[in-house]
Amino acid sequence: THCISSAASDVYKRQTSMIQGLLFDFFGTLVIYDERRVHQRFPRTHHQLADHGVKLDEKSLINVIDQVFTRFELDARDSMVEFSMADIFAVVLNGLQIDPQTVDLDQLAHCYTQEWSVDIKPIKNVQTFLRQLQREYQLGLITNTHFAPMIKRLLKKFELESYFSTVVTSVEHGNSKPHPAIFQHTLEAMTLDVSQAVYIGDSYRADYLGAQGVGMNCFLVGKHARVPDAYQIPTVVDLPRYQLSTMG
Repeated sequence: THCISSAASDVYKRQTSMIQGLLFDFFGTLVIYDERRVHQRFPRTHHQLADHGVKLDEKSLINVIDQVFTRFELDARDSMVEFSMADIFAVVLNGLQIDPQTVDLDQLAHCYTQEWSVDIKPIKNVQTFLRQLQREYQLGLITNTHFAPMIKRLLKKFELESYFSTVVTSVEHGNSKPHPAIFQHTLEAMTLDVSQAVYIGDSYRADYLGAQGVGMNCFLVGKHARVPDAYQIPTVVDLPRYQLSTMG
């Protein structure tokens, strides 16, 4: 009896430690975007701000926004406390001698992020890929963003929202990746132990180090010198299903 009980216990442990959840990054992993924004235009954002008294032309205005954004990013890199687009525009407006309280900052952020995200496209075959995975795993999303409604809008636009049981954005959570709290929060929301989940992203710092920091395995899209070859994949849809089934 003792032998049977012990064997059953071993089987149970293997089953409960098997991978049950897959957590994904968004930008660069599930969707393609160009960080350089070389050809991007922001006419509606410029028009809105011009209505509030901003005298700069569009290019000069975007340069000011970018400069403020860069300052916020540098400050937040070590603290990993996320900032919002409303924070950015409040500083921009103050610098241009306009009272931020006279402007709907969320509406401005909505307009700006719509123009910023116009060229974003889903990875080829990602819908079919997620649909297949959803049959076997619980799926979650953790993304760094400064405006949560943009993520919800893009998930809906690309018909991806139904695949994720949990969506966590850094601006709503308060911490950005690679802070361990945002990973731990998502695992708790999905009622998963870290040994039951795998993370898939594209950034060595935010995704790989973040996941590793809480003890979670991570696959990275692209080539990364400091990541074992077995955990590098050309695109997200190349995620090795067999390796997932043997983890845990």
